[in-house]
Amino acid sequence: MFPYLKMEFYKKPFISEQTIPGIDLALHNMFVGEINESLNEGYINICENDSVETVEKLFHQKVGLPVQVFRKQKKIWVAAIKTEKLTLSQENEKGEESCIYYLHAQQGSVPETVAKKKKLVTTGSER
Repeated sequence: MFPYLKMEFYKKPFISEQTIPGIDLALHNMFVGEINESLNEGYINICENDSVETVEKLFHQKVGLPVQVFRKQKKIWVAAIKTEKLTLSQENEKGEESCIYYLHAQQGSVPETVAKKKKLVTTGSER
């Protein structure tokens, strides 16, 4: 549903503005119960209109898992710290645009729809 987003789980809670990706990051081969032995059981419904901030808070408050949402930005994953008010859908769109732009820029051509959003071209109606 969100191919340009991922969640990383942390062993300890953090203050999102001060988090440093990689510090206290749970290993990918760990079971959830190994990250936090006192997890709360529960369900979390995630919708495309939920903000990044809301999803991160839900995981921490409902089941006791500190998580952080990351967005694909060109070739790397970046923490969605400064854009945590955006919805998951908006964040995913930013990642998609970045990756498409990067891929085409590497090949020497940028699709017009992406170029318009990046304000690299103008159409007759914008002049």
